[in-house]
Amino acid sequence: MEFHNYRVSGPQWKALIDASGDNIQWLLDLGVKFAMVSSPGKGEKTWHVYDGFGDALFDQHFLPKAEELGVEILLNTPGKELVMEDGRIVGVKATTPDKKELLIKCKAAIIATGGFSDDPELVAELTTDDMSQVVNGGTPGHTGDGIKMARAVGAASNGWAIFSKIGLTLENHSVHSHINTAAAMEPSLWVNKFGERYVNEDVIFHYTRAANAVGTQPTTYSIIDSNLLNKMVNEGCYNGFGAYVLPGTKLVDLPGELEEALARGGKNVFKADTLEELADKLGIDRDTFLATIDRYNEFCAMGQDLDYGKDPQYLNEVKPVPSMPSISKSSTSTPWAA
Repeated sequence: MEFHNYRVSGPQWKALIDASGDNIQWLLDLGVKFAMVSSPGKGEKTWHVYDGFGDALFDQHFLPKAEELGVEILLNTPGKELVMEDGRIVGVKATTPDKKELLIKCKAAIIATGGFSDDPELVAELTTDDMSQVVNGGTPGHTGDGIKMARAVGAASNGWAIFSKIGLTLENHSVHSHINTAAAMEPSLWVNKFGERYVNEDVIFHYTRAANAVGTQPTTYSIIDSNLLNKMVNEGCYNGFGAYVLPGTKLVDLPGELEEALARGGKNVFKADTLEELADKLGIDRDTFLATIDRYNEFCAMGQDLDYGKDPQYLNEVKPVPSMPSISKSSTSTPWAA
Protein backbone atom coordinates (compact mmCIF):
# COMPACT_ATOMS: atom_id res chain seq x y z
CA MET A 1 0.00 0.00 0.00
CA GLU A 2 2.89 2.34 0.72
CA PHE A 3 4.35 1.53 -2.69
CA HIS A 4 1.14 2.72 -4.36
CA ASN A 5 0.86 5.76 -2.06
CA TYR A 6 -2.36 4.29 -0.63
CA ARG A 7 -4.28 4.58 -3.88
CA VAL A 8 -5.38 0.96 -3.50
CA SER A 9 -8.03 -0.90 -1.55
CA GLY A 10 -6.83 -1.91 1.91
CA PRO A 11 -9.44 -4.68 2.38
CA GLN A 12 -8.61 -6.22 -1.01
CA TRP A 13 -4.86 -6.25 -0.31
CA LYS A 14 -5.45 -7.68 3.17
CA ALA A 15 -7.65 -10.44 1.73
CA LEU A 16 -4.96 -11.27 -0.83
CA ILE A 17 -2.22 -11.47 1.78
CA ASP A 18 -4.36 -13.40 4.29
CA ALA A 19 -5.17 -16.05 1.66
CA SER A 20 -1.70 -16.27 0.13
CA GLY A 21 -0.53 -19.14 2.33
CA ASP A 22 -3.67 -21.17 1.60
CA ASN A 23 -3.21 -20.58 -2.12
CA ILE A 24 0.36 -21.89 -2.07
CA GLN A 25 -0.70 -24.90 0.00
CA TRP A 26 -3.49 -25.65 -2.50
CA LEU A 27 -0.91 -25.70 -5.29
CA LEU A 28 1.37 -27.98 -3.29
CA ASP A 29 -1.54 -30.33 -2.65
CA LEU A 30 -2.09 -30.51 -6.41
CA GLY A 31 1.50 -31.69 -6.78
CA VAL A 32 2.88 -28.41 -8.12
CA LYS A 33 6.62 -28.07 -7.60
CA PHE A 34 8.36 -24.73 -7.22
CA ALA A 35 11.76 -24.22 -8.76
CA MET A 36 12.46 -21.30 -6.42
CA VAL A 37 10.94 -18.43 -4.52
CA SER A 38 12.42 -15.40 -6.22
CA SER A 39 11.98 -11.65 -6.25
CA PRO A 40 11.99 -8.98 -8.94
CA GLY A 41 15.27 -7.24 -8.19
CA LYS A 42 15.51 -6.33 -4.51
CA GLY A 43 11.80 -6.76 -3.86
CA GLU A 44 10.33 -9.20 -1.36
CA LYS A 45 10.83 -12.86 -2.20
CA THR A 46 7.20 -13.70 -2.98
CA TRP A 47 7.53 -14.83 -6.62
CA HIS A 48 6.86 -18.58 -6.48
CA VAL A 49 8.34 -19.83 -9.74
CA TYR A 50 6.72 -23.00 -11.04
CA ASP A 51 9.05 -25.81 -12.03
CA GLY A 52 8.62 -25.72 -15.80
CA PHE A 53 6.96 -22.30 -15.64
CA GLY A 54 3.33 -21.78 -16.66
CA ASP A 55 3.16 -24.49 -19.30
CA ALA A 56 3.90 -27.20 -16.77
CA LEU A 57 1.47 -25.70 -14.25
CA PHE A 58 -1.47 -25.92 -16.62
CA ASP A 59 -0.59 -29.03 -18.65
CA GLN A 60 0.59 -31.22 -15.79
CA HIS A 61 -1.60 -30.04 -12.91
CA PHE A 62 -4.55 -27.76 -13.65
CA LEU A 63 -5.84 -29.49 -16.77
CA PRO A 64 -5.74 -33.07 -15.39
CA LYS A 65 -7.44 -31.96 -12.17
CA ALA A 66 -10.15 -30.09 -14.07
CA GLU A 67 -10.82 -33.13 -16.24
CA GLU A 68 -10.95 -35.31 -13.12
CA LEU A 69 -13.62 -33.02 -11.66
CA GLY A 70 -15.64 -33.09 -14.86
CA VAL A 71 -15.02 -29.50 -15.85
CA GLU A 72 -16.12 -28.75 -19.41
CA ILE A 73 -13.47 -26.68 -21.17
CA LEU A 74 -14.59 -24.65 -24.18
CA LEU A 75 -11.69 -23.48 -26.31
CA ASN A 76 -11.94 -20.54 -28.73
CA THR A 77 -15.20 -19.53 -27.06
CA PRO A 78 -14.72 -15.99 -25.73
CA GLY A 79 -17.15 -14.48 -23.26
CA LYS A 80 -18.96 -11.43 -24.61
CA GLU A 81 -21.59 -10.40 -22.09
CA LEU A 82 -22.63 -10.98 -18.49
CA VAL A 83 -26.32 -11.73 -17.98
CA MET A 84 -28.01 -10.06 -15.02
CA GLU A 85 -31.31 -10.79 -13.26
CA ASP A 86 -32.46 -8.95 -10.17
CA GLY A 87 -29.02 -7.51 -9.63
CA ARG A 88 -27.21 -10.86 -9.80
CA ILE A 89 -25.08 -12.60 -12.41
CA VAL A 90 -27.03 -15.56 -13.81
CA GLY A 91 -25.14 -16.32 -17.00
CA VAL A 92 -22.53 -15.50 -19.58
CA LYS A 93 -23.05 -15.05 -23.30
CA ALA A 94 -20.18 -16.34 -25.40
CA THR A 95 -19.36 -16.87 -29.07
CA THR A 96 -18.59 -20.37 -30.32
CA PRO A 97 -15.85 -21.18 -32.87
CA ASP A 98 -18.53 -21.20 -35.62
CA LYS A 99 -19.65 -17.68 -34.55
CA LYS A 100 -22.88 -18.74 -32.85
CA GLU A 101 -24.08 -17.27 -29.57
CA LEU A 102 -23.88 -19.55 -26.56
CA LEU A 103 -25.62 -18.84 -23.24
CA ILE A 104 -23.97 -20.45 -20.23
CA LYS A 105 -26.17 -20.30 -17.13
CA CYS A 106 -24.41 -19.94 -13.79
CA LYS A 107 -24.78 -18.86 -10.18
CA ALA A 108 -21.52 -16.88 -10.32
CA ALA A 109 -18.93 -15.90 -12.92
CA ILE A 110 -15.21 -15.56 -12.30
CA ILE A 111 -13.59 -12.92 -14.46
CA ALA A 112 -10.06 -14.11 -15.26
CA THR A 113 -9.47 -12.57 -18.66
CA GLY A 114 -6.22 -10.78 -17.89
CA GLY A 115 -5.53 -7.13 -18.44
CA PHE A 116 -5.99 -4.52 -21.15
CA SER A 117 -2.53 -3.65 -22.47
CA ASP A 118 -3.54 -4.64 -26.04
CA ASP A 119 -6.47 -2.19 -26.09
CA PRO A 120 -5.28 1.33 -26.98
CA GLU A 121 -8.55 2.97 -25.95
CA LEU A 122 -8.53 1.48 -22.43
CA VAL A 123 -4.84 2.29 -22.06
CA ALA A 124 -5.51 5.91 -22.97
CA GLU A 125 -8.52 6.10 -20.67
CA LEU A 126 -7.12 4.41 -17.58
CA THR A 127 -3.39 5.12 -17.60
CA THR A 128 -0.91 7.89 -18.31
CA ASP A 129 1.49 5.55 -20.10
CA ASP A 130 2.79 6.25 -23.60
CA MET A 131 2.58 2.86 -25.32
CA SER A 132 5.13 3.96 -27.91
CA GLN A 133 7.61 3.82 -25.03
CA VAL A 134 6.47 0.42 -23.79
CA VAL A 135 7.21 -3.11 -24.92
CA ASN A 136 4.24 -5.32 -24.16
CA GLY A 137 5.84 -8.48 -22.83
CA GLY A 138 2.70 -10.26 -21.70
CA THR A 139 0.75 -13.01 -23.43
CA PRO A 140 -1.03 -11.60 -26.53
CA GLY A 141 -4.75 -10.95 -26.37
CA HIS A 142 -5.10 -8.78 -23.27
CA THR A 143 -7.85 -6.56 -24.64
CA GLY A 144 -9.73 -5.97 -21.40
CA ASP A 145 -12.72 -8.18 -22.31
CA GLY A 146 -13.60 -9.02 -18.72
CA ILE A 147 -13.23 -5.41 -17.63
CA LYS A 148 -15.56 -4.25 -20.39
CA MET A 149 -18.17 -6.91 -19.56
CA ALA A 150 -18.11 -5.99 -15.88
CA ARG A 151 -18.39 -2.26 -16.57
CA ALA A 152 -21.30 -2.89 -18.94
CA VAL A 153 -23.39 -4.29 -16.07
CA GLY A 154 -22.47 -1.55 -13.63
CA ALA A 155 -19.28 -2.75 -11.95
CA ALA A 156 -17.67 0.05 -9.98
CA SER A 157 -14.39 1.54 -11.17
CA ASN A 158 -12.10 4.10 -9.63
CA GLY A 159 -11.38 5.42 -13.11
CA TRP A 160 -7.67 4.64 -13.29
CA ALA A 161 -5.32 1.68 -13.48
CA ILE A 162 -1.62 0.89 -13.51
CA PHE A 163 0.56 -1.42 -15.53
CA SER A 164 2.62 -4.11 -13.89
CA LYS A 165 6.00 -2.91 -15.10
CA ILE A 166 8.76 -5.40 -14.59
CA GLY A 167 11.84 -3.44 -15.38
CA LEU A 168 13.31 -2.57 -18.73
CA THR A 169 13.90 -4.49 -21.91
CA LEU A 170 15.99 -4.51 -25.05
CA GLU A 171 13.42 -4.67 -27.83
CA ASN A 172 13.24 -7.85 -29.90
CA HIS A 173 15.28 -9.89 -27.41
CA SER A 174 13.95 -12.57 -25.08
CA VAL A 175 13.88 -12.12 -21.30
CA HIS A 176 16.02 -15.26 -21.18
CA SER A 177 18.76 -13.75 -23.35
CA HIS A 178 22.00 -12.54 -21.83
CA ILE A 179 22.12 -9.45 -24.04
CA ASN A 180 18.76 -8.32 -22.66
CA THR A 181 20.01 -8.70 -19.10
CA ALA A 182 23.24 -6.85 -19.84
CA ALA A 183 21.66 -3.99 -21.76
CA ALA A 184 18.45 -3.43 -19.86
CA MET A 185 18.70 -4.86 -16.35
CA GLU A 186 22.17 -4.00 -15.08
CA PRO A 187 23.23 -0.78 -13.25
CA SER A 188 25.64 0.39 -15.94
CA LEU A 189 25.88 4.01 -17.10
CA TRP A 190 22.65 5.29 -18.67
CA VAL A 191 22.40 8.41 -20.80
CA ASN A 192 19.48 9.99 -22.62
CA LYS A 193 19.27 11.20 -26.20
CA PHE A 194 21.11 14.38 -25.20
CA GLY A 195 24.06 12.37 -23.85
CA GLU A 196 23.21 13.30 -20.27
CA ARG A 197 22.97 11.08 -17.23
CA TYR A 198 19.64 11.53 -15.45
CA VAL A 199 19.20 8.90 -12.70
CA ASN A 200 20.89 6.63 -10.18
CA GLU A 201 21.13 3.50 -12.30
CA ASP A 202 20.90 1.08 -9.41
CA VAL A 203 17.20 1.97 -9.41
CA ILE A 204 17.09 -1.04 -11.76
CA PHE A 205 16.90 -3.27 -8.68
CA HIS A 206 13.38 -1.87 -8.16
CA TYR A 207 11.68 -2.73 -11.40
CA THR A 208 8.70 -0.39 -11.45
CA ARG A 209 10.72 2.57 -10.24
CA ALA A 210 13.28 1.92 -12.97
CA ALA A 211 10.55 1.76 -15.60
CA ASN A 212 9.10 5.02 -14.34
CA ALA A 213 12.52 6.68 -14.39
CA VAL A 214 13.33 5.58 -17.92
CA GLY A 215 9.81 6.58 -18.93
CA THR A 216 10.75 10.21 -18.34
CA GLN A 217 13.08 9.98 -21.35
CA PRO A 218 12.25 9.31 -25.00
CA THR A 219 15.40 7.21 -25.31
CA THR A 220 17.88 5.63 -22.90
CA TYR A 221 21.27 4.23 -23.89
CA SER A 222 23.04 1.73 -21.65
CA ILE A 223 26.80 2.23 -21.98
CA ILE A 224 28.87 -0.93 -21.68
CA ASP A 225 32.59 -0.97 -22.42
CA SER A 226 34.77 -4.03 -22.99
CA ASN A 227 35.84 -4.20 -19.37
CA LEU A 228 32.30 -4.28 -18.03
CA LEU A 229 31.25 -6.77 -20.67
CA ASN A 230 34.10 -9.10 -19.75
CA LYS A 231 33.21 -8.69 -16.09
CA MET A 232 29.65 -9.79 -16.79
CA VAL A 233 30.85 -12.77 -18.80
CA ASN A 234 33.59 -13.97 -16.44
CA GLU A 235 32.38 -12.86 -13.00
CA GLY A 236 28.62 -12.67 -13.44
CA CYS A 237 25.89 -10.06 -13.57
CA TYR A 238 24.71 -7.97 -10.64
CA ASN A 239 20.96 -8.04 -11.08
CA GLY A 240 19.99 -10.62 -13.68
CA PHE A 241 16.38 -10.79 -14.79
CA GLY A 242 14.21 -12.29 -12.06
CA ALA A 243 13.85 -16.03 -12.38
CA TYR A 244 14.90 -16.02 -16.03
CA VAL A 245 18.53 -14.99 -15.49
CA LEU A 246 19.54 -15.25 -11.84
CA PRO A 247 21.77 -12.67 -10.12
CA GLY A 248 25.41 -13.70 -10.41
CA THR A 249 24.87 -15.63 -13.65
CA LYS A 250 27.89 -15.50 -15.94
CA LEU A 251 26.57 -14.00 -19.16
CA VAL A 252 28.54 -16.37 -21.39
CA ASP A 253 26.09 -15.99 -24.28
CA LEU A 254 26.49 -12.21 -24.34
CA PRO A 255 29.39 -11.91 -26.83
CA GLY A 256 27.70 -14.14 -29.39
CA GLU A 257 24.30 -12.51 -28.97
CA LEU A 258 25.94 -9.11 -29.33
CA GLU A 259 27.59 -10.04 -32.61
CA GLU A 260 24.34 -11.50 -33.91
CA ALA A 261 22.48 -8.29 -33.04
CA LEU A 262 25.11 -6.17 -34.76
CA ALA A 263 25.02 -8.40 -37.83
CA ARG A 264 21.26 -7.92 -38.11
CA GLY A 265 21.83 -4.18 -38.21
CA GLY A 266 19.03 -3.28 -35.83
CA LYS A 267 18.47 0.11 -34.23
CA ASN A 268 19.00 -1.05 -30.65
CA VAL A 269 22.61 -2.18 -30.44
CA PHE A 270 25.69 -0.18 -31.43
CA LYS A 271 29.43 -0.77 -31.41
CA ALA A 272 32.29 1.73 -31.67
CA ASP A 273 36.05 1.91 -31.20
CA THR A 274 36.04 5.38 -29.61
CA LEU A 275 33.65 7.45 -27.53
CA GLU A 276 33.53 10.07 -30.27
CA GLU A 277 32.49 7.47 -32.83
CA LEU A 278 29.94 6.16 -30.39
CA ALA A 279 28.37 9.59 -29.91
CA ASP A 280 28.08 9.95 -33.67
CA LYS A 281 26.40 6.57 -34.05
CA LEU A 282 23.93 7.41 -31.32
CA GLY A 283 23.26 10.79 -32.86
CA ILE A 284 24.07 12.73 -29.69
CA ASP A 285 26.29 15.74 -29.10
CA ARG A 286 29.93 14.71 -28.72
CA ASP A 287 30.90 17.36 -26.17
CA THR A 288 27.95 16.66 -23.90
CA PHE A 289 28.48 12.91 -24.08
CA LEU A 290 32.22 13.13 -23.40
CA ALA A 291 31.61 15.51 -20.48
CA THR A 292 29.11 13.03 -19.03
CA ILE A 293 31.62 10.18 -19.34
CA ASP A 294 34.41 12.27 -17.75
CA ARG A 295 32.25 13.26 -14.79
CA TYR A 296 31.02 9.70 -14.28
CA ASN A 297 34.57 8.36 -14.40
CA GLU A 298 35.59 10.90 -11.74
CA PHE A 299 32.90 9.50 -9.47
CA CYS A 300 34.14 5.96 -10.18
CA ALA A 301 37.69 6.96 -9.25
CA MET A 302 36.64 8.57 -5.97
CA GLY A 303 34.08 5.84 -5.17
CA GLN A 304 31.26 8.32 -4.67
CA ASP A 305 28.46 9.43 -6.99
CA LEU A 306 27.99 13.10 -6.19
CA ASP A 307 25.10 13.53 -8.62
CA TYR A 308 22.67 10.70 -7.87
CA GLY A 309 24.16 8.64 -5.04
CA LYS A 310 24.73 5.40 -6.90
CA ASP A 311 26.05 2.57 -4.74
CA PRO A 312 29.87 2.58 -5.16
CA GLN A 313 29.97 -1.17 -5.90
CA TYR A 314 28.20 -0.47 -9.20
CA LEU A 315 30.48 2.38 -10.29
CA ASN A 316 32.46 0.96 -13.21
CA GLU A 317 34.65 3.36 -15.16
CA VAL A 318 33.88 3.68 -18.87
CA LYS A 319 37.17 3.47 -20.76
CA PRO A 320 37.54 4.33 -24.47
CA VAL A 321 39.34 1.09 -25.24
CA PRO A 322 39.48 -0.22 -28.79
CA SER A 323 36.40 -2.10 -29.96
CA MET A 324 33.97 -0.86 -27.35
CA PRO A 325 31.59 -3.77 -27.69
CA SER A 326 28.09 -2.75 -26.81
CA ILE A 327 25.91 0.29 -26.59
CA SER A 328 22.32 -0.73 -26.23
CA LYS A 329 19.10 1.20 -26.47
CA SER A 330 16.63 0.16 -23.81
CA SER A 331 12.93 0.74 -24.06
CA THR A 332 11.08 1.90 -21.02
CA SER A 333 9.14 -0.95 -19.54
CA THR A 334 7.35 -4.20 -20.03
CA PRO A 335 3.70 -4.41 -18.95
CA TRP A 336 2.62 -7.98 -18.27
CA ALA A 337 -1.10 -8.62 -18.38
CA ALA A 338 -1.75 -5.24 -16.84
